[in-house]
Amino acid sequence: MAGRDLDLELERELNNHLRNQSAEPFTVKDDKSADWALRKIREHEAHIAEVEAFAEERIHEIQAWAEAATKSARNAIEHLTGLLEVYHRQLHAENPQLKTIKLPAGEIQLRKQPPKYLRDDARLLAWLKANRPEFIRVTEAPDWGAVKKAFAAHDGLLGDPDTGEVVDGVAVEESAEPAFYVRTQGGAK
Repeated sequence: MAGRDLDLELERELNNHLRNQSAEPFTVKDDKSADWALRKIREHEAHIAEVEAFAEERIHEIQAWAEAATKSARNAIEHLTGLLEVYHRQLHAENPQLKTIKLPAGEIQLRKQPPKYLRDDARLLAWLKANRPEFIRVTEAPDWGAVKKAFAAHDGLLGDPDTGEVVDGVAVEESAEPAFYVRTQGGAK
C-alpha cells in the first residue's frame, strides 16, 4: 500500500536525520560537493513530483468512486423530488394559498422566483452613459507597468527623469544582495 510505503520512508528519513545530527554537518566546500548537493535537490524534486502525482491520481480515483457510489442515490433523490413537485403543484392548483406543506420528515415549498435579467452590458453601458451616468462604476488604479517604465529609481525614491520631481506614494528598496536560485538539470521543476 502506497500510504504505508510513504510512512516507512518518512520514518527512515527521520532516523537518518537523527543519526546525522551527531556526525559532522555537511558543507559545500568545492564544485564536487556543490554538484552532489544539486543532484540531491534534483532527487528530492523528483520525489516531490512523484508523491504529488500519486496524490493527484488517488484524488481523481476517489472522486470517481464517490460519484459512482452516490449515483443511484442522486437519481433516487431526483426522481422522488419530481414526484413531490407534481403532488405539491396539484394541491397548489386546488388551493393557491398553499405554498408550504410541512410533514414529519421535512417540508416541500413553492416560492415565487425573482425575474432573470438577460443583459447586454455593452448596450446597457451605452444607454447609461447617455441617460444615467451615476449608475456607472469607475475604478481607478495606477498602471504600475507604465509607471515603472516612465520614472526612475534613485536613492530610495521614484522620480520623473524629465522634471526631477519625486513621485509621491512610492518608496524604492534596493537589495544589497543578489538573489540566489537553484536550477537542476533534468529535474522535476
